[in-house]
Amino acid sequence: MYMSRDGVSVIRKDRSQVLLAPAGTIRVLVVLVRYPETVTADALGFWEDAQKQINEDHMAFAKSRGYKAPVVTFDNTNIVIDPDQIDNPHSPASVRMAAEHHGLTSANYQIVMVIDINPRESAGGLSINSEKSVYVGNYSHWKTPLGAREWKMIARTAYHHEVAHHWGWPATHDWAGACGGGSPEYAPFIAPPILFGWEDLQGKQVPEILSETPYGRVVQ
Repeated sequence: MYMSRDGVSVIRKDRSQVLLAPAGTIRVLVVLVRYPETVTADALGFWEDAQKQINEDHMAFAKSRGYKAPVVTFDNTNIVIDPDQIDNPHSPASVRMAAEHHGLTSANYQIVMVIDINPRESAGGLSINSEKSVYVGNYSHWKTPLGAREWKMIARTAYHHEVAHHWGWPATHDWAGACGGGSPEYAPFIAPPILFGWEDLQGKQVPEILSETPYGRVVQ
């Protein structure tokens, strides 16, 4: 619901179906497409470190709010494949098929993600809720080997931005200062944590998403 600045009039109403709650342990299957120009032999190690940092971001947020545990934890499974092992990285069906050819059943995961840093194609990110998929392309036009800094940027795009769309953050990127980075008040998150029920509005050191009171279960 979008209100006028004086809070008197309703400007617009939108409704969307959220299939993934922004809480608990979320299992993610990541297909990392290997390109010799950008994705080198040490890329998987850099990527795993970047994924670890995402979980540490959530732990740091929980600690800052006095919570006993992070609201969200990502349980990641990664596979690295060559481009000729996937028909179309932009297609969720192709990504799932490539994973299954490597013995991984995509149905066992809540999100299937593909990281496609193709040096010959510029592409952004995309989340498709109905497919439970995330695509991250070569949005910075990289053509040389990526290091730790770049992989952390990609992880923030994938987990703090694209996954947030699966939690109900609209594709129009409403309520956030910029789609590329959050306000200093809630960085490194891109969207305000209160949107996902991560704040404690009752002073019980329990996020609203996990509270059983009438204020709880903000996001279903």
